[in-house]
Amino acid sequence: MPGDVHEAFARHERALAADPRRLDDRLAMAAILTASDHPLDAAQLLFEGFAFAPRDARLRTALATALEGFPLETAAPAARGVLLDLCLDDNLATQSLADAVIGILGDAPVPQLAADPLAHALLGRAVVNDAGFERRLTAIRRDLLLGKISLDPAFVRALEWQCFNNEYAWFVTPEEAEVLKARPSALYAPGPEQQALRQEEIAIARGIEAITPIRGGVSADVRALYEENPYPRWITLQRPQPLPRAPGPAPTVLVAGGGAGQHPIHTALSRPDSEILAVDLSRASLAYAARMARRYGATNLQFGQGDILELGSLGRQFDIVESVGVLHHLEDPLAGWRVLAGLLKPGGTMRIGLYSAIARRPLQVARDLVKARGFPATPDGIRACRRAIIDLPAEHPARSVLESHDFYSVSGCRDLIMHVQEHTFTLPQIADCLRELNLDFAGFQHSPAVGTKFLSQNPSPGALTDLSLWDCFEQRNPDVFRGMYLFLCRRPA
Repeated sequence: MPGDVHEAFARHERALAADPRRLDDRLAMAAILTASDHPLDAAQLLFEGFAFAPRDARLRTALATALEGFPLETAAPAARGVLLDLCLDDNLATQSLADAVIGILGDAPVPQLAADPLAHALLGRAVVNDAGFERRLTAIRRDLLLGKISLDPAFVRALEWQCFNNEYAWFVTPEEAEVLKARPSALYAPGPEQQALRQEEIAIARGIEAITPIRGGVSADVRALYEENPYPRWITLQRPQPLPRAPGPAPTVLVAGGGAGQHPIHTALSRPDSEILAVDLSRASLAYAARMARRYGATNLQFGQGDILELGSLGRQFDIVESVGVLHHLEDPLAGWRVLAGLLKPGGTMRIGLYSAIARRPLQVARDLVKARGFPATPDGIRACRRAIIDLPAEHPARSVLESHDFYSVSGCRDLIMHVQEHTFTLPQIADCLRELNLDFAGFQHSPAVGTKFLSQNPSPGALTDLSLWDCFEQRNPDVFRGMYLFLCRRPA
């Protein structure tokens, strides 16, 4: 830790030693540990805080964030109870706890696993994103179908929801397929409860307004992909704390490419005073989004079907324009970005997410495998493709896709390695785009640990908005933008 940070940590530590109930000091220490890339130490500190403030939203959110991506090998009964409570909290994203919970469940014997409420909560409210654990569950599902085992009905019901959550991505053997011809199972296709959700979305889709025409070519191809596989499907959301209301009129926000709603709903809950329009090519994606918006009470959010390239016809401008994970799927990303820049008011802010050419390189091996083996972008083809990759030798480079959460669902896997159109960018290319569009770069959105590491290597004033420095940093740390470049830019007033 830098000296001033170490001093602040020591000050909070002394205060907490004097009174362990001092939640602000505990949260500050955990934030410093997280920014210093010690998330498990932060998690331990936060776990201890549950003895004093178990319902505090800040504490609960901080712990879920600290645990994201980190398996826990063991957990004491009290910690297990905390994890179960967090997994069942509708104000948290259960998915952020998946790695921690899977680590704990690990190699538990099947009867013990099936009786564990923590397993029930995970299976029903997240997507299993671990290939080894998926293998175990796939075998359990097969044995249930074939009548080789009988397990706790609550576990079986949770397993049915898990299969729905991942869109029935798990491999099916010929023996299973033969049995299913005579005896369908909700472990392999939607049961009544799941079918009711699908029917609700179909009904919602009929009422979604088309606000622009949709071009042919790549736009039509991308639309067809997401009509078949709305993306990204999600189950629970980490509810954000509302931002303080700024003086003046309520801001207007455009989310261009809102997908299945996770992004625009998060924005709507963050900015409850704003008016938000979410646009997407796919009616099926928008219907999923609208259903989830009702669930989370995002009443300041409207949906419309439209093509980014045609949004200039709206005849209006917005205070904020957000487009995350979208422009790189256009035939000409700069053309779409130019349209969005024209929709931004002078002085307005734009939030953009684009794939990194450096970070996406490992995916190419898996894409080459898909092409070489001719896997079609159908549910059966995706299941076969996933199984082939999981079965590769441990050292095979295509298995790097197992590190992506998207690999573990049908829609996610298709988006990840079977997309009909994808561009990637370098930071110098993004700098060129910003100059051409007359937009000012205003900084990346990244984890605290990334910011701390970057500033330790680039302590000069203005470094955080210097794309040339970030380019050098990414060259040395090729995984730093593995999700995507996510950044803010502004139109001069």
